[in-house]
Amino acid sequence: MNSSLLECHLVHHRLEPREHRFRNRIFLLAADLGELESLHRRLLLFSLNRPNLFSLREEDFLRMPGKNPESGGLLERTRSWLVRRGINPGNDLRVVLVAIPRMFGHQFNPVAFHFCYRGSVPLCAIAEVTNTFRESKLYFLPPRAERGGVVFRGRMPKHFYVSPFSDAGLDFEFRLSLKPNRIDVRIDEHEGSRTVLRSGLAGMVSPLDDGILAWYAV
Repeated sequence: MNSSLLECHLVHHRLEPREHRFRNRIFLLAADLGELESLHRRLLLFSLNRPNLFSLREEDFLRMPGKNPESGGLLERTRSWLVRRGINPGNDLRVVLVAIPRMFGHQFNPVAFHFCYRGSVPLCAIAEVTNTFRESKLYFLPPRAERGGVVFRGRMPKHFYVSPFSDAGLDFEFRLSLKPNRIDVRIDEHEGSRTVLRSGLAGMVSPLDDGILAWYAV
């Protein structure tokens, strides 16, 4: 079983126009999309595409203009998206979705991450940013070999309204690392050569079982 829970700390450090910083605890679901049906059958407190204490609805992610989100499973929609980007996912595409699951049916996912592999070979990551108007934008992040392993990173224009404190003309810079026992995420916002916001998420893997889900609910 590749799916797990991630117990993390989230840090936001705004540098402009006024410095402000906070640090919160958060948990995330790291779901191997090929295991969703088995997770649905194995867990009492988690369901796929159905109400439960915790749930994941495939229609919440990778929404494509002109496409019915219910016309195919999330794994197949990811495959189609990669093909349209000119990437051959092969027959052994594996995707790990890192996101906040629905709780009592309610969803809040400012950003979700789709880590894509051909077997064990990293293909890319997709950062899916959603604003308060439920508009979403996808950012493609290629893999890069660095000391300590592969990371997914890139800098690109936002072209997207996310926060009343950040202009849509800024740049996002992503750096993502997902290892068997740990996740490290950094998302910075830049205005030219100036950094206006630093965001980070880091944490360790926990087993995905009903006991820990119940504890997280509390």
